[in-house]
Amino acid sequence: MKKILAGIVVILMVGILVFRYLDRVRTEMALQAPAVTSAEGPEGAPMGIPLPDRDYVRLSSGVSYETPLQFGDCVKSVKDVTVDYEDMCDEVNGKMGKKKSFSKEDIKAASTLMSEYYSCKALASRDIKYCEGLSNNGSTVFTPRYVCKEKYNFLSYLGYMAGKTENKTPCLEYLTADRRKGLKLSAGEICAAAPKGLPELCENLFANPLKNSCRGHFPKSESDCDKSNPRCLEMLVLYGAFKSGDPARCPEEYREFCEAFLNKDEAPCSAMKSRLLLTFCDISKRIAELREEENKKREAGALAEINKRPVENKKIHGGQK
Repeated sequence: MKKILAGIVVILMVGILVFRYLDRVRTEMALQAPAVTSAEGPEGAPMGIPLPDRDYVRLSSGVSYETPLQFGDCVKSVKDVTVDYEDMCDEVNGKMGKKKSFSKEDIKAASTLMSEYYSCKALASRDIKYCEGLSNNGSTVFTPRYVCKEKYNFLSYLGYMAGKTENKTPCLEYLTADRRKGLKLSAGEICAAAPKGLPELCENLFANPLKNSCRGHFPKSESDCDKSNPRCLEMLVLYGAFKSGDPARCPEEYREFCEAFLNKDEAPCSAMKSRLLLTFCDISKRIAELREEENKKREAGALAEINKRPVENKKIHGGQK
């Protein structure tokens, strides 16, 4: 019986070594493949872009998820990233039934970058559909879809007040009940007056512009800002930038989004795309290294088991003598 078990272990060990050899051959063949350049795929789907020469891993598009292929540069598109993100969430939430490799920090970083890139595309095209297609999974309620829509609606709402778009929907979406607290007005009533501009909005809503703390919600100057609107100062600066049509006047963290919206141009989103893909490649590489280390430990354990058999057999046979 022990000889049979030893034989099975040997066969398994040989199988592992053969698998690793074949995987190495596939990797070497992949490294000889032509480098991927920036391009647009079918129906405008973004393809992978060149990144610095480093050893990255293709997570979702390799031969299999468990044994990703390594490339000299990152062969990953934004479409790949959306698949990777769902896998990350499923693994972190225990839906894949295996040891967790990703962390909540990975999810947070990925979610932030995805929402930034897609909200930029949505603002450039003036179409929220890019946000609607994002994942609603995440480590918190602030999922890629939620954050993307929030940023799109906020900036488009300010653009609507500044006369840069006639689309009222973002205004209606952004002015939720908590953002109208104390005003005793519907989002529809406010949005009907909003195109007349932020500075005079309260005058157009109330005979007394100070009524119901209106200025706190819709400031005319910095002195109007209070706790009723935590984004008060931000609104003033962004509205001024939109009204002037100069994205350079936007706060730095909003500048790319402002430029995309005002110029109706996706070019400012390219840096976000690079950050998104590079981050996913780094995460993929780290996970691949962890899994490689786990494989080595399993192989070492199997080899130790094989080496232990002759010693045990010798003891058994020696005892029989």
